[in-house]
Amino acid sequence: MASERSDSQSTREVYDAIAEHYGDRHSGISNPYRKLERFVPSAGRYALDVGCGPGRDTLQLAKHFDRVLGLDVSENMVSLARQAAFSPNIEFRRLDILDLDDGPFDFIWANAILHHLNPDELQRCFDVFSKCSSDACSIAITVRTDIKHGFDDEYPGHPRLYFGYSADELAALAENIGCSVTFQEEQKTSRKAWLFVLLSKG
Repeated sequence: MASERSDSQSTREVYDAIAEHYGDRHSGISNPYRKLERFVPSAGRYALDVGCGPGRDTLQLAKHFDRVLGLDVSENMVSLARQAAFSPNIEFRRLDILDLDDGPFDFIWANAILHHLNPDELQRCFDVFSKCSSDACSIAITVRTDIKHGFDDEYPGHPRLYFGYSADELAALAENIGCSVTFQEEQKTSRKAWLFVLLSKG
């Protein structure tokens, strides 16, 4: 995120440091995308991948949309994405979602990213979603819920800060921007718990 925000600056530094390892570990389509791909429109004009990482899901979105924009706060992640997920209809930017001024987007994919935003940032992020989305936009979100507020230890020496958000909290933010929850699902593994939410506008 933007450099003046200390929590987000730390998140950027962590993902810059672990980018190569992360890319190796998370190659291929993400499990959240496989769960929610049935909701991705068969065709559309413009899609947004927030926190695109190495571009694994961005490339899948490019099969459905005329244009796809992949954003990540980490320059190293964006560099990996540009190398690994090339398609003529994809653009990657190192950009804070809170600084985005683009659109309108017909589909927004925010996988494993919004839980790194503090409550004020998350509110502002939803405001950006509202401003940058088309009248019929769908927004697909996945967040980790087993860490309510704290750090993980998945990458030793590079703890990532999390803010755990519930389905009710996301639904309230969605309502504030004229969206409703049309699908939600929780999944638990041996180490993590995830919440999948699909929001629809209009």
